[in-house]
Amino acid sequence: MKVISIYNFKGGTGKTSISFLLSNYMAMNDKKVLLIDFDPQASLTKSFPESDSKTVYDLLSESCNIKDCIKEVKENLFLISGSFRTLKLQNNVMHSFVKDNLKKLKYDFCIIDNSPTLNNLVVSCLQASNLILIPSLISKYDLNETLYILSQIKQISPDAKAKVILNRTQKSSGEFTKLENEYKNTLRVNGNLLQTAIPNSNLVRKFIDLGENPFIGKTLAKITFTELFHSIAEEIK
Repeated sequence: MKVISIYNFKGGTGKTSISFLLSNYMAMNDKKVLLIDFDPQASLTKSFPESDSKTVYDLLSESCNIKDCIKEVKENLFLISGSFRTLKLQNNVMHSFVKDNLKKLKYDFCIIDNSPTLNNLVVSCLQASNLILIPSLISKYDLNETLYILSQIKQISPDAKAKVILNRTQKSSGEFTKLENEYKNTLRVNGNLLQTAIPNSNLVRKFIDLGENPFIGKTLAKITFTELFHSIAEEIK
């Protein structure tokens, strides 16, 4: 099983949206996917119908076996729901905890939506990951933070691949802004940048609210999403 963590300790960069879209893309392409919501805000969990199933809190408190915390939310797509109570336990997690538990499962992919912080639970998730995706907005402030995150990941999980996804770009008619190009060039030097960026789009909300498939069609956003997630799949082969 390949494990992908979506992580940035800065909030509002699009972690949850990318987790949701990536997991659905893979499930729609006949991959068996486990989605874990380790963010105490549990925004990802709210994208699916409510249920009374066990949550990550039950897993972290070891009151529930990981297999008993999993529910099927769509064909090929399975979820361990998030919980705000994770806040009570996230600093008490052993670094090997996530990896040890995921070894018990058989899926094609596991996608983890992490909290925007750096604690023992996040470290445990990063160390269990084959690929770490870092959504980033375009600003000099975000660039400095992203470079710092990359340096931290290298120390925490040196064997994992780390890739930055530029999110909410102002791409228009195939051209990027000057600031976006400067940002891309800085990250491209060390090979940590995915070439496909995510333009501003309301497709994510339409997918959640209306069920509109963001991977079918010929609009720029739909073509971009498909290219992006195909490239992610290539990175983790």
